[in-house]
Amino acid sequence: MSNIDSRSRMELTASSSTVDIASIPWRFFAAKYDQLDQLFLPMLASAQQANDVAGVRAGGSDAALHAAALFTGELMRDSSFAPVRPGSVNASNTYMIDFKANSFQVETSVRAKAAHGASFFRVRVNGAIRGDKFLVSDPVTKNTLFSFTRFEADKRDFFPIEFPFIVVESRQNPSKPEGDNSAMVRGVIDLVLGIPVGGETITVRIHKQSDTLSAEIKNPITNHVGMTVPIASLSNITKLVELIAQHLSANAAARLSLSPPASAPAPEPVGAATEKD
Repeated sequence: MSNIDSRSRMELTASSSTVDIASIPWRFFAAKYDQLDQLFLPMLASAQQANDVAGVRAGGSDAALHAAALFTGELMRDSSFAPVRPGSVNASNTYMIDFKANSFQVETSVRAKAAHGASFFRVRVNGAIRGDKFLVSDPVTKNTLFSFTRFEADKRDFFPIEFPFIVVESRQNPSKPEGDNSAMVRGVIDLVLGIPVGGETITVRIHKQSDTLSAEIKNPITNHVGMTVPIASLSNITKLVELIAQHLSANAAARLSLSPPASAPAPEPVGAATEKD
């Protein structure tokens, strides 16, 4: 079964998960964990714990090996994971953890459905074991698509709904080739827009911090983050408004979180205020 985002017909492909650990000669297969959000944060937390217990950050020639052994032991004690030969099984979600390189990586499959068929592709998520920012890239072209934070990953709807949506949008509307050196990436964007949704106008704040590849859509009063969009969508305000409206029409929780409290008037939409380094 797959988690489907009805507003854009994009989904993460569900199957199973595998975990590879650098310096460990086995692959761990988990048939019951078929969704990215089931293991991403638990795997990250377990890797961080093993990293800290082994004292990897403090250095030492054997610290990374010790951390890998601790992490492997935890998977061995969990009946949901079965050790298999590397390359003997495939999965939708493939994790690779390298304590020596301080790398936490997972590849996952995304499906975009259209009127005349569907397309499948893989994306790679990579970040530091002890970090809170993750880059999503195309493993074939090596292009960076967008980034997200640990805070965003904690949101219930991020991986089932927002993640595949941003992936497809980023692939269809890639950023300029300058990548991280572009003015759009380096700049800070903060603007307020009125979004027409179901006969009413919901005022939202579009906020992008410096050196990030995505922007947050916030409640301008509470500052609650309702969704995230790739920076490529910021170059076309009309399309951006349509994307946000589609998301809010299909997601009642996000719509409620971005609506102003009954006792507080919504701020008037204003133009963009952009600063560039």
